[in-house]
Amino acid sequence: MIKNIDHLKKKIYLSSEGKKRLLARNFKDLELVLKELTRTNFCCVSDILKTTDVNIMQIENIFLNLPYINYFRLDGVIYLVLRNTLNHPYGTVEELPLKEQRSAKKVISNFRQLQYNQFSSSLLNSISSLDHEIEKIHVLAPGLLADTNLRELLSDFKNMSALINSTTLSIDKNDEEQSLSEIVENDDFDMSDLVDMSYITGIEGDVTSSDDENTGDEDSEDEDEGAVLRVPNIRRTTPSFALLYERLLYDEIEIQPDYQRKDRIWGDDKKSKLIESILMGLPLPIFYFGERKDDTWVIIDGLQRITTVQDFMQNKFPLKLEKGSSVYDANGLLFKDFNRTYTRLLREFEITAYVIDIIDSSSNKFITELFHRINTYGVKLSDQEIRSAINFGSSVYYLKFLASTKIFTSATTNTVNTKRQKDLELCLGALAFMIFGYKSYKKNRYDDFLTEAMRWINDQPFRKSTVNDIVTYISESSIIIELTKRFESSLKFCQEIFGKDAFKKVRNSSKKDPISKPLFEMFVSLFSNLTEEQQDLIRRNKSDFLMAFYEAINTDVGYYATWNSQPYIEAQRGFNYSISSSTGKRVTILYRFEAVIKMIKMTTGCEISLSPIVVSKNHD
Repeated sequence: MIKNIDHLKKKIYLSSEGKKRLLARNFKDLELVLKELTRTNFCCVSDILKTTDVNIMQIENIFLNLPYINYFRLDGVIYLVLRNTLNHPYGTVEELPLKEQRSAKKVISNFRQLQYNQFSSSLLNSISSLDHEIEKIHVLAPGLLADTNLRELLSDFKNMSALINSTTLSIDKNDEEQSLSEIVENDDFDMSDLVDMSYITGIEGDVTSSDDENTGDEDSEDEDEGAVLRVPNIRRTTPSFALLYERLLYDEIEIQPDYQRKDRIWGDDKKSKLIESILMGLPLPIFYFGERKDDTWVIIDGLQRITTVQDFMQNKFPLKLEKGSSVYDANGLLFKDFNRTYTRLLREFEITAYVIDIIDSSSNKFITELFHRINTYGVKLSDQEIRSAINFGSSVYYLKFLASTKIFTSATTNTVNTKRQKDLELCLGALAFMIFGYKSYKKNRYDDFLTEAMRWINDQPFRKSTVNDIVTYISESSIIIELTKRFESSLKFCQEIFGKDAFKKVRNSSKKDPISKPLFEMFVSLFSNLTEEQQDLIRRNKSDFLMAFYEAINTDVGYYATWNSQPYIEAQRGFNYSISSSTGKRVTILYRFEAVIKMIKMTTGCEISLSPIVVSKNHD
């Protein structure tokens, strides 16, 4: 019988027949049993607690007297069963009915036989096959799945698979890495999800739209009111390759060779197959373009096909055809060697294309969704690659310049993988907060926030320079010069304070530890505003600040700032949560900035603030 409960010592005191002295038991024992009951709805106390039979019996009796608990015996031991409703009066014990016992024993038998490694592997294979089949549909019938939820469902399955896989121990990492390398080298393997893992990109905490919109743990008033995807004006057209080639010559179709991913570039064999299909009169998959206000086109889907035809018409490669081809007489020929018939077949070949008006942010969202859904060839584009394509201009070259500087490479310990423009996105995130500040950040609109920053940079005066066919943009604008100076100065100061641990969530980190995107954005933007006196003050009290900072991460303390959301307060979330989960939400962004500002003031005496360069339109 429970005689007393001491919450401070986290102990319960039990009486035993024939003994005057009360027996003490730790809360921890009860917590372990309760945790297992809520996880599986059944448990065997003797399997969970490695202690004496007397202790096990006492813990069992505590739970058995609760009205939600039944029991049964299996293999000579007692199993507790958690019911969903009140099953018997408090203080009484009731055995599980025989009929339900048979079901419970069958579940336990299945539970014991479940092989997590095999199940996880089987689930992963099935998801990969499903993903492959969906991509085949995209190829055979582009746009067919546009109005379905298949992509979201597949994402849910992948999340479930990742959860199961995270609970499956795999010690043989060397063997796993070797098999992973073999998979990566297989051209038929879909890299869509693998390539964005932190140990490949070097960045932790990537923010995607799915991360921001579907967490369901914030107040309903914070939900995005613009979640409905508005369809912009779309028209169907059938231009010939001669017309497209002319547009390319006059820069009326944007081609971004400097930012075209190597993993999407075709070999000569594949290029020849396309030209052969055109000469044979076979229809090509649908092309998608975005049209700007100045009538220039952005290629949404069809980049490789258009650049292949362009290269061939510029005589950059000869055809390589297999014997038996109906147009084999063109084998080995350049475009300039074609006869009149083949020349007309290529120049007058008409494609089917959909042109989408790029007018405002709503059309950008629609085009972004198209980029995600359409994956006719190769690996899906990353969010930043899509952002760069839609907002192509001086901002792309400026971001590449910043990401290629020695201080960026040094401050990030050369950890960030430059593929998929992850380095550009990292720089853009910090710049966005430097330009607009953090208080004006609109709820659940991380992509809009970064897009607005790119547009702002595009609007600044840059001078285009081409040297040896390499395009660069040079700015003499005082505001861009100041922005660059503050960005690089902040990186140097971050490196001085944190050393090789800069922007990482662990001390004494290795190169394998990824950069935390939220930490990078926050510290680079905050430290960009510091005066020399403020830097000196932080420098002198660096040890106290670092101790508090890493303690806040390791213990998830919550006393440096107050959450602007009641559910977050009730869940007792702290600093670590704000840099690890739902990182693109306004509530987490406000919290982590305010927490670090308060942390710096308490440990160094330095009061800092982040003054935006411009007032953002991306506000509440």
